[in-house]
Amino acid sequence: MQAPDWIASDTPPSDAADPMVSESSTYVMDPPELRTRLDALGLSEVKASQWLGIGDRTIRRWMAGTPPRSAARISATIEALMDTTDGWVDRLSTAAEVEVCHGGWRILSDGTALPESWWRAVVGRAAHRNPQLIVSWGD
Repeated sequence: MQAPDWIASDTPPSDAADPMVSESSTYVMDPPELRTRLDALGLSEVKASQWLGIGDRTIRRWMAGTPPRSAARISATIEALMDTTDGWVDRLSTAAEVEVCHGGWRILSDGTALPESWWRAVVGRAAHRNPQLIVSWGD
């Protein structure tokens, strides 16, 4: 099982693909749902902001009850990442061994950069499904 490439950096690479979906519905997550989704994805408000390419104040204000104008598009992007995450959990659930790191970013095949905290959340869910999965630290 080939894991996404890893880079050591506090911020996503400048050439990372824009993760925002091009079209969205009118659905907007309320603050508790946004928090639940970000927690499930292993994303802090700061890491979510970096991944989405938006200001961290945008997420904080949304958590406080004031969604941004782009909330529907951001909600759709987070939902798309939930689907991507589920796919990675499915793949890792059948793997024998996987490596995680303390920091940095994972680069998916489409060029999207996701923080290592996301990868640790994926690995944690996969290990829950497959207690035989060997998890090692890479850095």
